[in-house]
Amino acid sequence: FNRIGISIHRKLKGAVKRNRIKRIIRESFRLERSTYPDCADIIFAVRPGFSLNSPAEITSSVAKLEP
Repeated sequence: FNRIGISIHRKLKGAVKRNRIKRIIRESFRLERSTYPDCADIIFAVRPGFSLNSPAEITSSVAKLEP
């Protein structure tokens, strides 16, 4: 099984915004899970300069990851 870790910097203001980013990343990873090898551990690190323009942007970024 695959595991993911999500690290979001506290300087990204607003717990609601941070939690929304986490939900979008989890869902994007769930949709692309079959492209990754079994037993993969993946860590997503979201830094303060991140801006959430659209959920589609995050989904496309997760889809571009190399397995």
